[in-house]
Amino acid sequence: MEYRKYVVIITGRPASGKSTLVRKLAGRLKEMKFRVAGVITPEIREKYKAIKYLESESIENLLTEGKIKEIDEEESADVNTISEEKRSQRYAFFVFGISTGEKDLLALDKKIAKMKKNKGENKGENKGERIGENKGERTCDLGKYIVFPERFSYVLKKELEAVKDHDIFLIDEVGPMELGCSSSLNAEWLKTLKEKLRENKILPIITVKKNISEKLIDKMREENKKIEFIDIDIEGREIAYLRALEIATGGTEAFLFDLDGVIVDSAKFHMLSWIKLMREKGINFGEDDFKRTFGMTNDLILRKYFPNASPEDIKKMGEQKERIYRELAKGKIKPIDGSIEFIRELKENRFKIALVSSTPIENILFLSKELGLSGLFDAIVSGSEIKRGKPDPECYILGSEKINIPPQRCWVVEDSQHGIDAARRAGAKTIGILTTHKDLENTDLKVRNFQELRDIMSKILKFN
Repeated sequence: MEYRKYVVIITGRPASGKSTLVRKLAGRLKEMKFRVAGVITPEIREKYKAIKYLESESIENLLTEGKIKEIDEEESADVNTISEEKRSQRYAFFVFGISTGEKDLLALDKKIAKMKKNKGENKGENKGERIGENKGERTCDLGKYIVFPERFSYVLKKELEAVKDHDIFLIDEVGPMELGCSSSLNAEWLKTLKEKLRENKILPIITVKKNISEKLIDKMREENKKIEFIDIDIEGREIAYLRALEIATGGTEAFLFDLDGVIVDSAKFHMLSWIKLMREKGINFGEDDFKRTFGMTNDLILRKYFPNASPEDIKKMGEQKERIYRELAKGKIKPIDGSIEFIRELKENRFKIALVSSTPIENILFLSKELGLSGLFDAIVSGSEIKRGKPDPECYILGSEKINIPPQRCWVVEDSQHGIDAARRAGAKTIGILTTHKDLENTDLKVRNFQELRDIMSKILKFN
């Protein structure tokens, strides 16, 4: 997939999560080392913060974390439960340039502006001007707001000037405020955006008010571009985010699977083998200890409990632990429900498959024989090949290198937090499957089982 051939347009009702989605996407793409430019328009939903801005006449202090309420807390709620009054309770809007750092006030509640203006007039200040307005600057009225449309245009054009060094261009969001108090698509900045689009240098991802989404689609059409239209109200936030992520990363060519707890139900046997080994060594080791160290290499775990042991002793204890594991698991170990079937389906749809595990190669060979895994994987990374265990990204970087696919075009399926962290640090897209733990953080997708994963991926990747 050549991502620059696309224009992504995202719409939804007020409070549907458009802004949350695009800002999450921006942060994730930056983390994956994509070069991101564009504009966002966060709002202040608390009156005292808007007044504080006016008192200071500067937004600098409000731009720090926690000062501007960029994402409404209630966006996580069911949109149907949020009152129209609550949805529209915004006191000020700003425009931020993602790459340039340009920032300015975009719109302000008229009541707050009038209050500050009157205060200024009592001192003989600001006469003949509305608060926030520069002399000679064009303004317009949009409902209860004073809007400064030239500021949006200025910040956006500055961002467009920088796109020669960027991959993704985000605009959140297109509506009457950004269009100069109009629903027509005649703004100068749109013409400039179209010119950049024809140069084939950027992937635009744009959120838009629902009532003008069709007009924007028509406006952005180009012969060599494909419009990818995403309606959050129809598809839901999760699918909408995943579809946008897929296009922005250039699509998916491979899946990298952890082994223990993802493909095979081995946690019980690993825990019992650790308990038996530690008991022989005089160490009290229980289920909580096992969960805390799950996903780490044997060396890291053993050095935690035996900090003064020699490298040779650490190696011998690790080998002993794995012999105990194989003895306990022989003839009893089973695959995770649906795991092998899902991998075979991916192979049928021509995705490359790699196994990436911190377990020793002896265990992989043992499990391959026990469960018939031979031939499933295009590449294997074992704990025997890596120097640093998860959450270090070494294993997933090596896995993507072995199949010659960049990490950004790989999905990693993991059941541990150490594994998720390793995959993210490697630059891959992440799936947390809750087979071992009740929850996992910082995943792009979280599923309970392989049936749920299959249902979602068949929609995103469009395989049968």
